[in-house]
This record gives sequence, structure tokens and C-alpha cells, in this order.
Amino acid sequence: LFWTILGTEIYSDEFQNLDRRTSPYTGLGYTLFDRSGLEWNVSLGGGYRETRYDSVAPGQDDRDLDAFLQLSADLDYDITEKVELIMSYSAQVGLENIDNTNQNGMAELDFDLMDDFDIFIRFTLSRIGQPIANDDGSIPKKNDYRYDFGWRWSW
Repeated sequence: LFWTILGTEIYSDEFQNLDRRTSPYTGLGYTLFDRSGLEWNVSLGGGYRETRYDSVAPGQDDRDLDAFLQLSADLDYDITEKVELIMSYSAQVGLENIDNTNQNGMAELDFDLMDDFDIFIRFTLSRIGQPIANDDGSIPKKNDYRYDFGWRWSW
């Protein structure tokens, strides 16, 4: 059992008309598995988020405040000695309006090439429950996908 005293997500995405979304939260979590090569954690909490939009339709407020329920799950699995799978999912379920639920999912493969040098391939999905129309009236898509490839050097 573990407690996240204060967690914060700060998120920006111009494709989803988000200038900045700040979401402080607190929550309790539990480690379902912690065995050789496999760790799986889940957590539940609550918080309050402030969303500022890049642009809004005339007469609309460019700021939104609401409470949310935070749900998350993280999985870390050593496929082999040199390959690791990391997956995470989180959802901020709007308490005032359940349609205002934001979700993030991530899957990553890490390849250990040398002692302190890794490369990774990552897929990320961000979903906005209720996108807000831009000042030109266009409504952003709910889903934003991203593929990343990179390297890490740690010492």
C-alpha cells in the first residue's frame, strides 16, 4: 500500500486546444505484483484541475475548473535481461460531468544496449473527453497519438 501525498500533472497540447491543464491530486495505491521482472501498481485518488485553452469561441470562458477522480495503473515487465516493457494508463474522471474525462495511455519498449545507454520506442495516446471549440469554430479531435523514439544515458 502506498500514498501519493501530492501528485501534479501539467499538460499542454496545441492540437487539442490546450494552453495548459494543471491537475494536482492525492491518492492511495496498491502494488498488485512485485516479483522478479514484474511490477504492477494501481491507484485511486482525487484532485482539482484548471484548464486554460489556446483559443475559444466569442463569449466562451477560456478557463475551466473542476474536480476529478484519478485512476491509474502502471506495469513494468522485464521481457528479457535487456528488454523492458513499460505500460501506464491514467484517467481523470470529471465529478461534475463524467463526459469531461481525460485519459492517457503509454506503452514503451526499452532496449539496454550497454551498461548506461538505452534506446526506447514509445506510443502515447491522450484523449480529451470534451474538446472545446477554437475561436474559428473548429472542434479539435478527441484523440492525439504520438510515437517517440529516443535514447537515454544515465550514470
